[in-house]
Amino acid sequence: MAYFGLRQVEEFRGKDGRVLLGVTGGIASGKSTVSRMLQELGAALVDFDVLSRFVVEPGKEAWKDIVGFLGEQVLQEDRTLDRKKISKIVFQDLEKRKKLEGYIHPRIYEEF
Repeated sequence: MAYFGLRQVEEFRGKDGRVLLGVTGGIASGKSTVSRMLQELGAALVDFDVLSRFVVEPGKEAWKDIVGFLGEQVLQEDRTLDRKKISKIVFQDLEKRKKLEGYIHPRIYEEF
């Protein structure tokens, strides 16, 4: 794992002086705690989990692409995506996972 000290972080500053920092990790690894601490220090928070859910709401383009790709079997009664069903399908097949990510990731970055 790479460690960046303060001197190295200075190299990543944008023209406006801000640093873009990503907080990643597995379930229950402390992401929310670290994010809250950064917010208390004045950092703005963009929650990509929230964005990922927003871009696949019923009727949105990514939702249409996913339903077209995986079929209506991945929909719940309220027409939202059934994430558990989708996970079972795409995490067994690398090509399907990449295709799914191709529908979702560009939309997330557009919103960001």
